[in-house]
Amino acid sequence: MRINTGVPPSHHYVKNVWDPWTEKVDEETDGAVTIEIYDGDTLGSFGTALSDIQGNVYDGTFIIPEYFEDSDLFPYTIGPMPYAYPDIDTGNEVLEKFVDKYEDEMTADGVVLPAATVSDLYNIYSTKPVEKLDDLAGMQFRASSESNADLIKAWGAAPVQTTTGEVYQGLERGTIDATAYTNVGALGFKFYEVAPHISAVEAYGTLVAPAISQQFLDGLPDDTRQVFEDSLLPELGELARATYGMEVDDANDTLASEDGVDIIEMSDEDLSEFKEASEPVWEDWIEEADERGHDGQEMVDTWMDLLEEAGGERPF
Repeated sequence: MRINTGVPPSHHYVKNVWDPWTEKVDEETDGAVTIEIYDGDTLGSFGTALSDIQGNVYDGTFIIPEYFEDSDLFPYTIGPMPYAYPDIDTGNEVLEKFVDKYEDEMTADGVVLPAATVSDLYNIYSTKPVEKLDDLAGMQFRASSESNADLIKAWGAAPVQTTTGEVYQGLERGTIDATAYTNVGALGFKFYEVAPHISAVEAYGTLVAPAISQQFLDGLPDDTRQVFEDSLLPELGELARATYGMEVDDANDTLASEDGVDIIEMSDEDLSEFKEASEPVWEDWIEEADERGHDGQEMVDTWMDLLEEAGGERPF
């Protein structure tokens, strides 16, 4: 079983998810299934993960649904919307119930998604201080997807599409001035070295899902496939849901103690400007969902109701 991690071997996806799961697979299949780990983009990048799994380039990876907005995974992209959740635990509670309701509308042929998880929240890493929304005017800001680019434009910055692997070099060379990233992820990529100003906007998160090839599972002997379905796939989902929460406190403490790092705390008034500017992005999401045959307004209302039930507050 070939796993393409998409990240360096020190990344928490590897340490907290793939490494322990590899041991569980070996243990629970009595060595019948051997996992081969390919770190980084050895077999393909996150940007091609969906087609790679469907094309059996490898058998497992993480999928970031917002990279595949044109696929049937589109409903998952509600998770990374601005101010969709206030923390990891609340976000995962809302996401799990949302997926339970709409799972028939958010599938991908040939791919099994045992679970999905939200990340810790994104802050702004910049080469010069961003203390309020107006400071973003004219800045070259890394965008990870089309909807993310819409948010960046709503904030007054200029979106620049680039891969995660190119962000450090872009910040270092000045081709981009800022990126939004989770503290857990940014620590691993060391973005703070070239963008030492961290504005605590906690605007949105990443949604990721471990993905396993259906063809690989179908090729297993019946008894081994049953072990995957009954135990190993649910365990993979649990490991994925836990990883960001395991890392977030240490990441925050480490960044706060780094020499030269400038953590900018926002006032409630300044944060409200970021939040208010992002509201049209939700309206665009509803319109896009409707065009794809979903009931966008119902999906957003469901998300917001679940958010309140989980103890969160509607952002608008």
